[in-house]
Amino acid sequence: MNKEAISKRAKSLLIVLYILIYVSVDLFIKASQKGKNSEYGYDPVCAVLMTEVVKLSVSLFIYFRMNSQVGLKEKFQSLTNITQTRLMYGLPALIYALYNILAYYNLQNFDPPLKKLVLNLRLGFTAFLAWLILKQKIPRLKFFSIVILFVGVIIGQQAMQHANQKKEESENLATEEMNDAEGTETVKKSLLVALFFLILQAFLSSFASIVNEFVFKKNYEESIHLQNSLFYVWGIVINIGCGLFLHGSIPNVFKFLKNLNFITVMIVVTNAAGGLCAASLLKYLSSLTKSYCAVVEMFISTFLSGIFFDTPIPLFFLVGAALISFAIVLYTKSNQQQREQKANLPMKNETDPLKKY
Repeated sequence: MNKEAISKRAKSLLIVLYILIYVSVDLFIKASQKGKNSEYGYDPVCAVLMTEVVKLSVSLFIYFRMNSQVGLKEKFQSLTNITQTRLMYGLPALIYALYNILAYYNLQNFDPPLKKLVLNLRLGFTAFLAWLILKQKIPRLKFFSIVILFVGVIIGQQAMQHANQKKEESENLATEEMNDAEGTETVKKSLLVALFFLILQAFLSSFASIVNEFVFKKNYEESIHLQNSLFYVWGIVINIGCGLFLHGSIPNVFKFLKNLNFITVMIVVTNAAGGLCAASLLKYLSSLTKSYCAVVEMFISTFLSGIFFDTPIPLFFLVGAALISFAIVLYTKSNQQQREQKANLPMKNETDPLKKY
C-alpha cells in the first residue's frame, strides 16, 4: 500500500481544484493579450520556463519536508540516482513543453471556450493511440462515441467561427484586404493553420497524459513529490532548449521578472498549481478523469468568457458541447463494459497501466 494513497474526499477536492485552476489559466492568458493582434507583452517560452521552476521549487520543498528524518546527502542521492525509468520522464516533459507553448499560440487565435471544445478531441486520439500502440480493438460503442465527439467539435467550431465573423462585421473590424478575394483566401489559410495547431495541441495532450500516467504509475511506490521533481527538472532543460530553437538564445528570465505584473504572476502561479494537480490526478486517478474534467471546464469557460471577454456563445456551440458531453459518457460506458468482460476472463498477470485505454 502506498503511504501517500489519498482518500475519496481528497480525490474529489483534487478534481474540483483541477477544474477551477485550468479554467483560470486560459482566462488569465487571454487577459494578458494586448492590441488587435492579441500579442503578449512577454515571452511565452519564458512564462512556461518560470512555471516549471516554480513547480520544481514547490515539489522539492514538500519532498524535503516530508522526509525531514532523512539526511541531506541521502535526499540528493535519491534525486540524482539516474535509472532507465527516470530517463523516461524526459519524453512526457518534452511533449508537455510543446503543449504549453502551443496553448499561448492557440489562445491568440481562438477564444477559451472554442479551445476547450476542440481539446476534447484528445479522447478520440487516446483511443487511436491505444489501437495503434497497444493493438487494442475499438468496440462499436466506443467508435460511435468518437464519431459523435468529432461531430460535436465540428458543429461547435463552425458555430463559434460564424459568430465571431458576425461580431467583427458588426464592429467594423474587417479590413479591406479581408473583403477582396485574395485577402479572404489568406484569412482562410491562416485559420486552417491555426486550427491545425489547436488539433495538434489536443493530440499532444492525449499522448502526454498516456505517457505521463504510464511513467508515474510504473514507479507508483515512489513519492509523488520526488517524481514531480524529476519531471520538472526535465521540463526546465527542455524549455531552455525550446527557447534556443525558437529564438536562438536562452529565454531571458531576468527581463520576464523585471516586467512582472499581477496577470503574469497569476499565469505562472495557476499554471504551476495546475501542473501539480494534473500530476496527482494522473497518479491517483486516471486520464479518463481528466476527460470528464474537460467537459466541466468547457462549460465554465464558456460562461466566464461571455462575462469577461464578451465572447459570443451561439446556440449551436452549446449543441456541439452537449454532443461532446454525451460522447464522453458513451466512451466511459464502453470502457466499463471492456473492464467487465476482462474481469470474466481467466486471470492474467498484467500490470501495465495503459491496458485500461
